[in-house]
Amino acid sequence: VQNAPETDHSLYQDAYEFVEHHPIASAATVGILAAGTYAASRYIPYAMTQRALAAAAKTLNPEEVRIVPLTSENLPKAIEAGKDGFRYGMGFLNPAADFRASLTPMATKMHAGQREMNARYFLAVDKENRVLGTTGLYQTAKDQGDALWVGWMSVRPAFRGKGIGQKLVDFSIDEAKKQNVDYLR
Repeated sequence: VQNAPETDHSLYQDAYEFVEHHPIASAATVGILAAGTYAASRYIPYAMTQRALAAAAKTLNPEEVRIVPLTSENLPKAIEAGKDGFRYGMGFLNPAADFRASLTPMATKMHAGQREMNARYFLAVDKENRVLGTTGLYQTAKDQGDALWVGWMSVRPAFRGKGIGQKLVDFSIDEAKKQNVDYLR
């Protein structure tokens, strides 16, 4: 659709039909596509992903959700899930940087004047290894050894209300207990 000739209305019709059959796409998407000022490739894959997630959420058995560590192999899926779970603050909130840093031993990061260190992130995944949510634990220089902080705790919108958030919180609490800290913040 990007830079489509003004006379090629079939592309615009395809965009209208797509949105009509995919309610997650917005009217703004149609306007942008019809004006030919932006590529459909930015909007349509997101809408299709959200529809696929919504369909998967309907058949999800919460008992089959497991918590696994973040690894370099599941990092791309974790970043996608983190951005989806925190999309209201994207631009400012960026789980990708923290997820990547946590895979480097002894990585530290300054955030709000506080040194964050020893971050470990975990993912809630289903039987098909789709990342449904994220959580993490990290220390700060100020209270190292006394407390752990919960970081990037979120559940993708399509999977909310299914007990996944509770599993992530319970997992975070159990991990903090294993490290014998006094506080979980």
